[in-house]
Amino acid sequence: MKQIIIAFTLLLALVGCSNKDTVKGNASQQTNNPTESKSEVLAQENKELKKQLEERPALTSEQLRETINLSFKTIQAMINKDYNYLETIKNSNVTINQKTNTFIFDDAHEQAFLQSIDYNHFEYRFHHLEDDVITVGFAQNNSEIVFQFSQKEGRYLLRSFITN
Repeated sequence: MKQIIIAFTLLLALVGCSNKDTVKGNASQQTNNPTESKSEVLAQENKELKKQLEERPALTSEQLRETINLSFKTIQAMINKDYNYLETIKNSNVTINQKTNTFIFDDAHEQAFLQSIDYNHFEYRFHHLEDDVITVGFAQNNSEIVFQFSQKEGRYLLRSFITN
C-alpha cells in the first residue's frame, strides 16, 4: 500500500512539473510576441521613412552653391547696412525697415539684422529642401542662424530669416 501511495505521489509530482514547464513555455512565447510585433512595426516604419527619403527631391550642387553664397552675401549686406542689395534679394513677403534695421515678414515676424559675425566660430549646419523652399542653417557659438530662400524667375530670393 505504501508503494502505491509513493508511486501515486511521484506520478502527481511528475505530472505537476510537466504542466508547469508547458505553462512557462506558453508564457514566454506570449511575452515574446508583443516584443516581436513591436519590432515588426518599427521595421515597417523604418522602411516607410527610408522610402520617403528616397522619394524626396535632392538638392543639386548648383542649389547648394547658390544658396550658401546668397546667405553669406545677405549677412555682409546686413552688417554693412547695404539696403540696396537687400532690396534686390528679398521676396515680396519681406519688408525692410531701415530705421530699425529689421526684416518684417508677412507672417508678422520681425527679425533684426545681424550686427557682426565671428567667422572663427561660424559654422555651416544644414540644407533642407521642402515645397520649393531651401532652408540653410548656420551656427555661431550658441546662436543659430537660419535663412529660407524661394526661387522666383530663376533667382533665389530671401523668404525668411531667423536667429535666436
